[in-house]
Amino acid sequence: MKCEWKEVTVADLGIIVTGKTPLTKNQGFWNGQIPFITPKDIQGTKHILQTERKITNFGLESVKGAILPPMSICVSCIGNIGYTGMTTKYSVSNQQINSIIVNEENDAEFVYYLMRYMWPSFKNYEGQSTALSILNKSQFSKIAVLIPNKSTQEKISAILSVIDDKIELNNAINNNLEQQAQALYQKLFGNVDLTKKQGVLAEICSYSKDRIAVSELSTKNYFSTENLLQGKKGAGEATSLPTTTQTTACYKGDTLISNIRPYFKKILYCEGDCGCSPDVLCFTPVQPRYSAFLFSTLYADNFFDFMVAGSKGTKMPRGDKQQIMTYPIVIPSDEELEVYNSIAFPILTHIHYNRCENKRLVELCDTLLPRLMSGEIDVSDINI
Repeated sequence: MKCEWKEVTVADLGIIVTGKTPLTKNQGFWNGQIPFITPKDIQGTKHILQTERKITNFGLESVKGAILPPMSICVSCIGNIGYTGMTTKYSVSNQQINSIIVNEENDAEFVYYLMRYMWPSFKNYEGQSTALSILNKSQFSKIAVLIPNKSTQEKISAILSVIDDKIELNNAINNNLEQQAQALYQKLFGNVDLTKKQGVLAEICSYSKDRIAVSELSTKNYFSTENLLQGKKGAGEATSLPTTTQTTACYKGDTLISNIRPYFKKILYCEGDCGCSPDVLCFTPVQPRYSAFLFSTLYADNFFDFMVAGSKGTKMPRGDKQQIMTYPIVIPSDEELEVYNSIAFPILTHIHYNRCENKRLVELCDTLLPRLMSGEIDVSDINI
């Protein structure tokens, strides 16, 4: 029998908490172990696994009224409204986020998916401010939602969680693979000072000067600083294509890096022909056999530190293209390169496979989400 759904408000789902920021000038509040969540930390997977900043226990004490226990639901409500994530440990968010500490009458994971489902309606609040789109606590709390009983909630969230758990597992595998490739790279080529054959980046690559018609691209193979993901996490799908007729052409084996705010470490290995915006640097290896070596060279934290050190501008720093090409590297022997490639290329292929699978899983979740959250798919007879 199909269960009945009832209309409630977001406030009926639990306690609504608006984030607070510990005093930034107090160094004793920062660089601890407790996650400090901002919207850019919740634009990826379901669980908020990493944050750019962390606070100390003293910082936590200073914002007592805004402490979020595990399984709290965070929703960005200023600027890019609607990004949603779930905490995994005690955390604090900034003022751009309203969170729900879900009550016992509801399933926390269901509420997470409900907020994802409600994302289009959150967009109705954009433009409420002349400076920013704002969905304040009062507005957020009063939004009407439809929910089933808790048992049905748990069945729905269990179905969707299977998909998200696989996505997170693939991401964890990719992270491990990337670290393996980087560890081997550092072991073989990381110490420039001790090598017999030193060189600079310009000896193994150049910037792409080729052009491609925008009409030949899609949102799946066009990359700008907006859809490259920070923290070396690859790229998402672009929201739009450029209005120009042509843009920079990139090919399989090239490496893309966002040239704006290089400290965000946005990097992508090209697995096929694509295009990128002028704000993205496309590094083309001098020979295909250098492509994995080039990617690992640019993936290293030392390279990003070098790029940041030479960047120009304060508010929106950009890398210096000439300075970047002077980055000191080891020039591998043919034997060393062959050994590295025998391990690195299979790793890059596996990472690409996992990312393609994740895209398919995201599409599946996006297809199921509205049908499950609207009650169109009846789960009452499913035993989980």
